[in-house]
Amino acid sequence: MATLKEPTPPRPIAPGDVVAAFSEYLGEWTAAQITNLDPDHQLAGVLHLDWSGPEPVSVAELGEVVPLSRTRGFCTGQLAHCHYEWVLPRSYKVIGTLPLLHDQPAQSYAFGWGMGLDLAIERRRRQGDESKWSDPWAKSITGTELNESLAGPADPDVETRRAGRGIADQAAAAAKVLHAEHGGDVHIATLMLSFDLATGRAGVIEAGSPQVWRQRGKNVERLFFAAQPPLGIIDEGTYAPQEFHVLPGDRLVIVSDGVYAAHSPGGEAYEERGLARAITAATLLPAADVPGAVLRELTRHRDAVADDDALVLCLDWRGRSSPSGRLTPPAMEPI
Repeated sequence: MATLKEPTPPRPIAPGDVVAAFSEYLGEWTAAQITNLDPDHQLAGVLHLDWSGPEPVSVAELGEVVPLSRTRGFCTGQLAHCHYEWVLPRSYKVIGTLPLLHDQPAQSYAFGWGMGLDLAIERRRRQGDESKWSDPWAKSITGTELNESLAGPADPDVETRRAGRGIADQAAAAAKVLHAEHGGDVHIATLMLSFDLATGRAGVIEAGSPQVWRQRGKNVERLFFAAQPPLGIIDEGTYAPQEFHVLPGDRLVIVSDGVYAAHSPGGEAYEERGLARAITAATLLPAADVPGAVLRELTRHRDAVADDDALVLCLDWRGRSSPSGRLTPPAMEPI
């Protein structure tokens, strides 16, 4: 019986490879390292390097190789590390290989390798230029236009949600619509949830950066799920829901990266301690008032005016009432 061959990048690349390219943003060459490959979604993890100069022939010409670390807004302290489509652009070249400079998979996604963009922005900041960066090659689209793109089904004969399809099919259909219309230039970081009212069994697709925090009694903790590509970044992709369970009385708080990654003047991310404290402090508030309370605490925490969206959603789980009027407990032990 024939075995299916695992897909590989059209141009050979592998973890450890160092890629060089001329950057329009810098007006000279820059470099990055491949950190991981994702065959399921045909993506490559790319770690940008803090280097630019004349065209290099080998990695030896880069000198001391250092990953680029961001120093602006909520990204402070984060490496410039991102997933891109694993198709290496024609003008890019592999100039050698080095031991991995970072051994963890990238947690963000983008379309187009954009070599040198992060480095150009960081250099402006180092020179004291705090003005907002305006990318002359950026594609502009509003949230309303994105909503209109998703208003119709990918297949005119099938409306996935009303047809009873699960969140995996809904995610794949939405991703297909966005990619077909925008060619990967636009994507949406999304968290999709589904619940079984009778059992408390829940399914989740974490397609991008949102986080889920759960408050159960006095305990507040983040629920970790495997990150999957944001909707629209790839054409054909499979989304796999992950399961967890909720109990009556559980509170779920969903936050965007503009919330959990915001830094204090001392460099502490909100998710380290401040977010859990804010959720705990809002215990007695109704769900509708929790987002405002969390955002007010965020304003006191961060070191500057927000340079990214700050979105908070709160959901209180009460379960389904039985004929006796009592709440029906989950049929399985929750995580």
